Amino acid sequence: MLGLEEKTLLSVDKCPAQGIKYHITEVYLEELKLYLPIMLENFKVLLKPFFSVIGKSHDKVLLNKIKTYMLGRLVEHGNGYLKTKKGGDSDVKSFVELEVYGAATLKLGFSMKFFELGLSSDCLQGNCKVLFSLHDYFLKLEKGAANSRVEVVSPEVNEDANMDDVHELVPINGVET
Repeated sequence: MLGLEEKTLLSVDKCPAQGIKYHITEVYLEELKLYLPIMLENFKVLLKPFFSVIGKSHDKVLLNKIKTYMLGRLVEHGNGYLKTKKGGDSDVKSFVELEVYGAATLKLGFSMKFFELGLSSDCLQGNCKVLFSLHDYFLKLEKGAANSRVEVVSPEVNEDANMDDVHELVPINGVET
């Protein structure tokens, strides 16, 4: 995940490929759906590079894309999770997606994470406003979950279920491992 953060999202090249950063940010959660359900701890690790970028990046377009395409969708899934658990209908199409993303949004304490990042000495001054607004969004969601008395349950992950899908690695001629 360090490679994603340093070599792609925060790369400082002579000819930066901004479109790649933007595309990864836009499709990241969509691509993760293929591997759902995943454990919440693993999901937190998968999001960590984007949290670092929010505090360190000078690229305002990238910050907006992370806020909109990743964190905004997580807030939507958190609201959908609460709505579903209270007995209402949800607009989210995939139940597994709702269970993982919604539960993660409510259980992993993102509001505190954004608050800490905003107060960090490493955080760029211009990014503090973004981090504190994200803190407010997630805090409101977490308080709504606490007030609704909905029990947030981590999704069950059957680690042996996907073992049939693991492909055998084929060595490349001339390359030793």
